[in-house]
Amino acid sequence: MRLFLRILAGLVALVVVGYLAVNGAVLVRAHQQRDDIAGQVTTALEEAVPAAADRQQDLAAAAGREPDAYWIEQACAFDTDDAGWMVQSYREVCAVRSVSAWQVASPGEGQSLLAVEGQGATAYDGCQPLGTVDKAQVTYVDAGTADGEPWCTHSLGTSSSARGLVGDRAALEPGRWVLAIDAEPLVDEPIGCVHWSVIFCDNPFGDRHAFGEAPSL
Repeated sequence: MRLFLRILAGLVALVVVGYLAVNGAVLVRAHQQRDDIAGQVTTALEEAVPAAADRQQDLAAAAGREPDAYWIEQACAFDTDDAGWMVQSYREVCAVRSVSAWQVASPGEGQSLLAVEGQGATAYDGCQPLGTVDKAQVTYVDAGTADGEPWCTHSLGTSSSARGLVGDRAALEPGRWVLAIDAEPLVDEPIGCVHWSVIFCDNPFGDRHAFGEAPSL
């Protein structure tokens, strides 16, 4: 019986060591991969940021006045490849995003200001999609009608999912705004899984995104 318990303990120890070794190796590779993707993002930003700044300036020129708030940032998210309800793998997806906001009195003023293409959608939770201008998605925001933060500003994420490139991100003051968001993809890279929970696929990057370095303009 004692010999059997020793053998069992040895097998358990081997399983634990193997579990730690495999997941540890995944984390080491993930650290290197995060650096590699960050390098790709940095390279992509060299062209993407000046182009985004030009489009933002064109939008302001079309509106006939400077935005009351504007910035350009890199925004990243962890998407998943799923099989049914099970996550099979994670992906790091990043885009360069420019945000321009003007204070307005009504949705109609917002549409006229930017000559929005398309029909406005139904308002929900303080936000009313108005259409597009070139590639920018234009939304009317009335924070006073939202239950908490309007979804269209909440969806811009937090400092953990977005990093500034040009200008400073501004929390929009209470009031009525027309918001123009222009996003262009930078990278979409598979990053795999780490299996700390054994059965389920865990994110090998944790909550740390592969942000790139801002180019000098």
